[in-house]
Amino acid sequence: MDIRELTSHQIKEITKLLEKKESLASEIEEIDRKLAAYEQGRAPTVAKKASRKGRPRAIASGETAAKKAGPKRSAKRARRGQMKEGILRELEKAGKQGLTVKELASRLNANVTNVHAWFFTTGKKEKSIKKIGTGKYQLVK
Repeated sequence: MDIRELTSHQIKEITKLLEKKESLASEIEEIDRKLAAYEQGRAPTVAKKASRKGRPRAIASGETAAKKAGPKRSAKRARRGQMKEGILRELEKAGKQGLTVKELASRLNANVTNVHAWFFTTGKKEKSIKKIGTGKYQLVK
């Protein structure tokens, strides 16, 4: 093998193979050291990996990272049926014009998504509510 006849690709491949051979040789030396330690009657020390499980570390202000990153939550959950009462009350006030989901959500201080979900689950069982347009409902008597 004449070195002058090798292509650059072949030289790169040889370099990679030599690096791999050196790393394997160092691994073999490490294994030999560990085996020798066992033969001499002492167990080799093994470095422990840092565990990332559990609660996040506290931030300087004393709050945990999870609390700081999370959304603000209301103090209490609404009692059962409160959404229905509020929606029926507001639709009754609106009359024949009805209200859009967005308007209802702002009047009830509720999330628009939650109001939509209410109409698609509980609201469709309610006979007194009629859909009069895209995202618009009215109370039928």
